[in-house]
Amino acid sequence: MQKTFLKSQPLLAMASWSMVWLVLSGAAASSPDLLPPGYEPRPLGLHALRGGNIIVSPSLTLTNAMLIIEGNTIVRVAEDLTPPTGARVWDMTGTTLYPGFIDPYVLTTTGGEKPQ
Repeated sequence: MQKTFLKSQPLLAMASWSMVWLVLSGAAASSPDLLPPGYEPRPLGLHALRGGNIIVSPSLTLTNAMLIIEGNTIVRVAEDLTPPTGARVWDMTGTTLYPGFIDPYVLTTTGGEKPQ
């Protein structure tokens, strides 16, 4: 009986240390992230796209305008807007925006005569 216990002692020690390691690593993984003092999270769903050319309709293009998105909704489009408090501001200078434009079909030919 003595010999069996001595042979299983290293295995028991290894199993014990494995359990301790698992418990400690699980506690570290579940701890909240440390944030800097004064951190205030911005709402993720509020965005202001500023400085781009916005094509509202075929006859109306706004230059150097701002588009405000809240959640999944375009809230406002205008040229002289101030970003809402807490909005994430994106610099869109030099870009063209088509609010709500989805083009599921794109023709990839260049035109001209059809081959015969």
